Amino acid sequence: MRCPALPWVAVALLSATVARAEVSGSIAILSDDRYRGVSLTDGRPAVQASIAYDHPAGPYAGALLSNVHIGNGIIGPRALLYAGYVHSLVGDLVWDIGVATHRLPVPDTPPRYDYTEWYAGIGNASTSVRAFRSFDYYGLGAHTWYVEVNRSRRIGGRYALSAHIGYRVTDQPIPGPYGSYYGVNGSRFDYKAAVGVDVFDLLLELSLVGTNRTPEQCPLENGHCRPAVVLSVSRTF
Repeated sequence: MRCPALPWVAVALLSATVARAEVSGSIAILSDDRYRGVSLTDGRPAVQASIAYDHPAGPYAGALLSNVHIGNGIIGPRALLYAGYVHSLVGDLVWDIGVATHRLPVPDTPPRYDYTEWYAGIGNASTSVRAFRSFDYYGLGAHTWYVEVNRSRRIGGRYALSAHIGYRVTDQPIPGPYGSYYGVNGSRFDYKAAVGVDVFDLLLELSLVGTNRTPEQCPLENGHCRPAVVLSVSRTF
């Protein structure tokens, strides 16, 4: 599965589509759902389900469903729908383009926070670089760029190390409920470092996730941007 919301997973799967067609899915339980370093569940556990289709000619599509709990009464299910195309370059190197649409619950007061991103990237089975472009980030009229670098490595068959770093910048001041975070000073780094182990048919992962934003600069509320240790259990089928 190639899911923009889970870049640290996408690293190892970016080149798989060229080899064979398949329908795959996964179910995961996380102690905290962190998207680009920021908690979308107020530090609460999350349950996620996903499905993906990869065609040998290059097209792919998929969906992810999860729960969300953030400010302004945004509580309930959120969905990520994505589609794209991947093509081989040389060796195991591939390039990748696509679009991802995020759908969140209707808030207590406007605006809605649904938004769409276009993305392009290049990578292989262990390393990838992607750039995302949105013209209405979280429905607030923001023009944003987000660039991420992902790296993963298998150790001894059962173990995996992965790392992610991302950088987001806005093109313009943005009026909205989140103050300076969406204003002139709109740049932000986020990171993730993880170790995973295969146990029977499950993948157990322990990760450190965070951003460079202070609690006062967090787009949601204090605590959502602080570094956190996240435990997840997932199964792919």
